[in-house]
Amino acid sequence: MGEPIPLQKRYTKTLDEAVDELELLLATMCKAIVDHPADIVIQRAVSPTGFCAFEVTCREEEAGSLVGKRGCHAESIRSLMMAAAAARKIRVTVQLMSAQGNMGRR
Repeated sequence: MGEPIPLQKRYTKTLDEAVDELELLLATMCKAIVDHPADIVIQRAVSPTGFCAFEVTCREEEAGSLVGKRGCHAESIRSLMMAAAAARKIRVTVQLMSAQGNMGRR
């Protein structure tokens, strides 16, 4: 009958490659929400144990659209990032910042 279909593919990329993919996903989501995507800046910090922290900075006037009404955009971004990171065996946190300072709760 042929070979059985594997239930789950093993993720074989290195930590740096996986974090690059996560950063691309985060940049794509954030730039799709705001009016001036060129002003989105993403910084990251990676530990060798598999933990990654992202900090997204945007213009002050676009902070509201990035966070969304009652934080729905921010929560959705964090949820998708955590799901994508879990598939790659990485723990992740996302901090949303405006040009003036912190605007997210995490």
